[in-house]
Amino acid sequence: MESIFDLCVRILLGMAELTGLTYEQVNVVLFVILLPVGLIGLIARTVWLERRLAEIGEARRLTLPAVEIVFWTGVLITVLTLL
Repeated sequence: MESIFDLCVRILLGMAELTGLTYEQVNVVLFVILLPVGLIGLIARTVWLERRLAEIGEARRLTLPAVEIVFWTGVLITVLTLL
């Protein structure tokens, strides 16, 4: 766990160096501004997709688990490559 934290701190320090911001400013931009905006956007997109699926019909809902499997496989691969 400590190595993951150290990696994240190094990434934030690198971003701070690239952008000319401080470590704290990068933290605020990422976790106070971008993360909530992205989360709200993903929730809105999910609601919109659920409504579209409801319009298309129940038969199309059977494909959703396959999409989720592909998504979580991508997440797992990304996390494993970061370790």
